[in-house]
Amino acid sequence: MSSGDSCEYVPTIWAQRKDLLLISFCVEDCKNPDVKFEEKKIIFNGQGGSLNKKYHSQLELFKEIDPKQCTVKKTSRLIYVQAQKKESGPFWPRLLDAKMKQHWLKIDFNKWKDEDESSDDDTEMGGMGMGGGMGMGGGMGMGGGQQPDLSQMLQQMGRGTGSADFGDLDDGDDDEGSEPDSDDEDVPDLEPSDAAESKPTDNGTTEEPTQVKA
Repeated sequence: MSSGDSCEYVPTIWAQRKDLLLISFCVEDCKNPDVKFEEKKIIFNGQGGSLNKKYHSQLELFKEIDPKQCTVKKTSRLIYVQAQKKESGPFWPRLLDAKMKQHWLKIDFNKWKDEDESSDDDTEMGGMGMGGGMGMGGGMGMGGGQQPDLSQMLQQMGRGTGSADFGDLDDGDDDEGSEPDSDDEDVPDLEPSDAAESKPTDNGTTEEPTQVKA
């Protein structure tokens, strides 16, 4: 970049795996993005954003990458880069060779994993890092969209009693005038003679009766 160019460093976020760098250059509607790879350098040029600015970023990397094993994908919001580390191994302590903090460079917390959790499961997702389902595997945390076994859930919740105990659930949503959580406050102590006997369950705890008259 020449001194006469009015270019800015593009806002950049990054994450890593043991063998990969995951870098996003955050420019909306970027026109003709150009990303070049060298062993210790990634160079970005592009133009876009609401003000149609020209951007230039030159990342002097902490360690070497393999320029032939790098990919670039453009979306409407960013330019997503996957760069193969030349040596797979421990996480880099930082992206850049220089220790100085850069205001335009941030951690991509949507993609970040701790080193002991690092895997290649989410590296080919088109740069979104959301797993196609807001990070919930397409099934609200049920693992790949599989539906839960209702009878098994009820058996587990009932702890071997044959049914789940829903006696404590608050159905106060139908009564808009009632005070929230009133059942959980100021409950008078029961005399031993008035309380029903607690029944032991097969997990070592006791099951309280679902209804007691004062």
